Amino acid sequence: MKLRAMICRPVVATLAAVVLALAGTSGLAAQTIRVNVACVAPEKTPYGSALLKVAAEWKKISNGKVEMKVFFGDKLGDEEALIQKMRTNSIQGAVLTTVGLSYIDKTLLTVSAPLLIQDDDQFGFVMERLMPEMVSRLQKAGFQQVAFSRAGWLHFFSKTPFTKPEQIKQVKLGISSKSKELYEAFKNMNFQVVNVDIAETLANLLTGRAEAIFTAPLVAGAYNWVGSTRYMLDLPMSPFFGAMVINEKTWSRIPAEMHQPLIDAATRIAGAELDGLLAKLTAEAIDLMQKTEGGMILQ
Repeated sequence: MKLRAMICRPVVATLAAVVLALAGTSGLAAQTIRVNVACVAPEKTPYGSALLKVAAEWKKISNGKVEMKVFFGDKLGDEEALIQKMRTNSIQGAVLTTVGLSYIDKTLLTVSAPLLIQDDDQFGFVMERLMPEMVSRLQKAGFQQVAFSRAGWLHFFSKTPFTKPEQIKQVKLGISSKSKELYEAFKNMNFQVVNVDIAETLANLLTGRAEAIFTAPLVAGAYNWVGSTRYMLDLPMSPFFGAMVINEKTWSRIPAEMHQPLIDAATRIAGAELDGLLAKLTAEAIDLMQKTEGGMILQ
């Protein structure tokens, strides 16, 4: 009996250790990785539709191990606040515009320097070659880019008629000082720049504190700024783009073999849902703003 006991004890102990180890591995494998992603755009927009599809696709690809929840609107703050929340892991990801990405790495705003890139073909050519560098810079800052999308072009809008960009220097141009590099760039080009946050743009236009803005037609239409800045220069000044990023802490928790399939899905959906659709919506917005009584006039 003593001999049997001496043999059984180590066998039982070993089996118990194996069972515990397997149980721990099973629990780890079944663990759900939750990714809270913020997007300042409303849910009922092309961005909202695309993000919800990305969330569904990620859940499918990962067999439910990666669950994305999207928070729409500005309830979590502006893009600068979202970046800080990602750094502290309060949220794990965000959809950022060119300006938001420049808060992470200011050199990325160079692509949107006025008149540096002048049409879609040039923009595609530049981004194809710049993309690896952009991804690398974001990674060094602690973020993984999982999708990229064009978002159209920025134009000058003014309260008074004008036919050349230089004429905007004669009026007060509203630019948010939070877009530090853009604000300073226009200031250095001798524009009369005044600090105007996006939420205060309409009020500043109505009071005359700002007399011109630099924005995308879709944005101008959505915020009803056209009534106060009727004149739009029909000259694309700067390409506008966006990217979805995830903080490195969360990305590193996702199994490496899932990384590329997740990126591929997000990239495919962003391209299919946004690139062509946003161009179409921009054209429709310009047409609608022109047809509205007292609406926009192209210069």
